[in-house]
Amino acid sequence: NYLRENIDDEFKSYLVLVRASSIQSERGLLTEDENRALNRSIHKLLYLIGSALGESSNRSPTSIYTNCLHVLEYLLRRHDIHIENVHDLVVSTLPYHDTPLFGRILQLVNLAELSQWMFLRPYATPGCHLPNRTLLAKQAAKDNALTGVLCDLAASNKTKSSKGRSHVTSFACAVLVQALKIQSRKTGTCEEPTVRLLLPYVLQAIGSS
Repeated sequence: NYLRENIDDEFKSYLVLVRASSIQSERGLLTEDENRALNRSIHKLLYLIGSALGESSNRSPTSIYTNCLHVLEYLLRRHDIHIENVHDLVVSTLPYHDTPLFGRILQLVNLAELSQWMFLRPYATPGCHLPNRTLLAKQAAKDNALTGVLCDLAASNKTKSSKGRSHVTSFACAVLVQALKIQSRKTGTCEEPTVRLLLPYVLQAIGSS
């Protein structure tokens, strides 16, 4: 009910993931094609949730933020997204890296299985301080895979106008700018592989504006 009543129309195509009928759909019993289709839907839904989480700082029981947490909890319990969709779960909540939500997600997932996110393992301990933006920028400055993730995150939100999507785009761009500054301080210029990676996104953004 909370999804139907409190989440906007963009989420309606994903209601199948939270309907009672999905309780009958154990992942282990699905075909390979069915699992791929499920993962595609979960991917899109997680990124929508990631955007919606930035809509408001309101934490009331009926707020968009709280309702998104309910959906996340359901996906964790019903579809094992902390096991089957780790990358999407981490990336979609990365803009909230300094919140208890992200800290809890780091505790739930097995980062040892994803080398790209190994740098976050020290922050997966309960009670540990959370990763700040500078840490993410330092990692992006030396890891073009993370730079690419941030570019994709910004590009996937660039045509949308909601406050939540603006938050996600602003976060990704801020980390990327800081990462470029870190590279420049170390070498006197931005590294060529990073520039080649960024250029198509920059040109796309200029063209769309």
